[in-house]
Amino acid sequence: MASLWHPYGYPMATLWVERLKKLEKRKKVFSGFFLVSQILFIVSLQQYLLKNINNMAKINQVGIGRNYSGTIDGITYITRNGVTWARSTPHMPQRIYKTPAALKRQALFRMIQMHIKYHLNTIRCSFSPQGNASPSNRYYSVNNNALKSALDALANQYAESGEVTLNDVENAICTYSVGHPDSICIASKDGYNQVFLNGSWPDAIVMKSIKTKETLTIKVS
Repeated sequence: MASLWHPYGYPMATLWVERLKKLEKRKKVFSGFFLVSQILFIVSLQQYLLKNINNMAKINQVGIGRNYSGTIDGITYITRNGVTWARSTPHMPQRIYKTPAALKRQALFRMIQMHIKYHLNTIRCSFSPQGNASPSNRYYSVNNNALKSALDALANQYAESGEVTLNDVENAICTYSVGHPDSICIASKDGYNQVFLNGSWPDAIVMKSIKTKETLTIKVS
């Protein structure tokens, strides 16, 4: 090959052609090595996931950014203040859920949920949320013991026959509140005095400010 010479007498074209050929060879080798490395990484990742998928699926509690609720594949999703929490459901023998005590606990929980769902629109206005707890969760935590006491006798009937209406639940709670007028809180907002149930739910809940003469009226729906 004819060579071009540098003004100082050094061959240029031949030298650069040889260097370019070496660089092309190195580029091909490096590209092949990089492709093989990617394939090996993917294969290793797949093997790792297959070996550890059971452990990875055991989630105790994790926050996710979508509003799901309910139970899917053993994971229960609960939405609180726009954040959905996922909790793994323990796998217990079925006989544990069939004992008289377990059936009564389930009956109490279902009747309390019936009660809260019926008054949910009012509770959302009459209770201030705290932390991750929604107004309905706060209502449940404040009144849990009192509601269980009010529905104790009715829970046995529910556990045995499963035939309890919403009216039965409301009547039992209202009757209990007459004898225990300071036990079931129906309004609790920051800066206002709490209001307790005494008989039937009123048409409107009037809350008095702690520091001023201001009042807050909440329509019961």
